Amino acid sequence: MIIGWKSGKIDVRDPRNGDVWFKMKMNDFVCGIACNDYRGIGLLDLVVVTADGEIRGYTTPSVNMLTLHNIADEEMNNLLTQKQKLLLELKHYENNIKYNKEILAST
Repeated sequence: MIIGWKSGKIDVRDPRNGDVWFKMKMNDFVCGIACNDYRGIGLLDLVVVTADGEIRGYTTPSVNMLTLHNIADEEMNNLLTQKQKLLLELKHYENNIKYNKEILAST
């Protein structure tokens, strides 16, 4: 999903959850956004028009953004799982230290 704002800001967002994938800023407010063969080579580009007449064309990425987003989510889940395992291991070490101190104090 591509959103153009009166401030000139343009956001490219994930339509599923609204996460921002990409941001850019134009010199004037955005009055039009379209997909068009801007370069005349048979490929669709993003075309942005501002109120002062500036026209910019952006090529579409050859990388599937949805795939990248899914990989990032999977990696984040893996890191969170690893964090939980490490926190549990740390708690075990802390409990062992506490237990050993109690044993030493009682002897």
